[in-house]
Amino acid sequence: MADYPSSISTIQDVCVVIPCTYKYPDTKPNTEKTWTGYWYINENDKQAVYDEKIANVLSNFKNRTRLVGNLSQGNCSLMINDVKKADHQKMYFRIQIKNLDNYSFLKKTVSITVQVRAIEVPKTMSALGGSCLVIPCKFLCPDLSNPINTSAGFWLASSTTDFVYHTDSSKVAEQYKGRTQLIGDLKKGNCSLKIDHLQYNDNGPFYFRIEMTNYNFSFIEYKVSIAILVPENPSLRVSKVVRVGENVSALCSVNHSCISHIPPLTWNHKGSVTNHVELLSTGQWNVTSVLKFIPTISDNTKNLICTAEYNLQNKSQSSSTLDVR
Repeated sequence: MADYPSSISTIQDVCVVIPCTYKYPDTKPNTEKTWTGYWYINENDKQAVYDEKIANVLSNFKNRTRLVGNLSQGNCSLMINDVKKADHQKMYFRIQIKNLDNYSFLKKTVSITVQVRAIEVPKTMSALGGSCLVIPCKFLCPDLSNPINTSAGFWLASSTTDFVYHTDSSKVAEQYKGRTQLIGDLKKGNCSLKIDHLQYNDNGPFYFRIEMTNYNFSFIEYKVSIAILVPENPSLRVSKVVRVGENVSALCSVNHSCISHIPPLTWNHKGSVTNHVELLSTGQWNVTSVLKFIPTISDNTKNLICTAEYNLQNKSQSSSTLDVR
C-alpha cells in the first residue's frame, strides 16, 4: 500500500515535494534486504521520472529529481526541482526490495498541476528623489513555513549583478549600503524591499533571488525598473462657485512612494481637516486631505492654497481662486 496525494499544485521554476509513504509485507524477515525506489509516468515502468540510474530517466526530468525519503523506513517522497510546465503529468511509485519482491503502485497516481508565474512584482514604479520606496514582492514556493527549510532573500541589480540587498551587509554594493532592507516575511512568501534616501541613479532594474535548504532561484525575468521623479504639485479640487454661509469641502491629494515619509498636506484657510492614506495598486500611496469650511464674503477672490511638504527644503503647492457669492 502506498499513500501520497492524488493531486499537487505547484509553480513553474520552483521545487515541489511529493510526500509519499508505503507499506509492503515482509515475508522474509530474516533476510538481508536493499531497497530501490522509482517514479514513473503513463503507467509504464520504462518512462522514469526518477531512477538511481540517470541514464534511465526521461530527458526532461534528468538531474531534476531525487528521493528525499528513507525507503527502508517506508518513506518514498520525491522532490522535483526547477518545475517545468511540461511536468503536468500523472506519476506513480514503484518499490524494488532485493531478496523480497517488486511492486508498482499503478492504481495510486498523483497528478501535478503547474501554474506559470512564481513571483509577483510590478514592472515599473515611480518614486521621489530623496524619499524612500517599497517594492511590493510576493513569491510562491512549497514548504516555506517548514521550520527546517531555512531561507534567505536577496535583491540584485540586473545590469551589474551587484547586490542591492544581502543578508551580509559587507556584500552590498557601495551605492546601496545602509539604504536597503528586506521588510517582508520570506516564510509567508513576502519579499518586499525598502530603499531609503532614493538617489537619481537608483533606477534599476532590480530582481529578487531566493535561497532555501533544497532550492535556489533568481527571478531574472521579473525585473523592476524605478522612475525617480521630482515632487509633483498636489491635486486640488473645490467648487468653482461657493456660497456665503454654506459648507464647502475642498480636496487635496498627492501620490507618494513611502509610507514612512508621507508628506503632510496643509491649508492656508481655517476649517475642519481630515486626512486619509490609501495604498494604490501601483505600490504608491495616495495622501488625501479634506478641508471643510464656511466661506464669508471676505474670502472672495482669495487663493485657497494646499501645500505638500516633502522635506524641509522641498515643498510644492496648488491653488484655486475662490469665487464667493
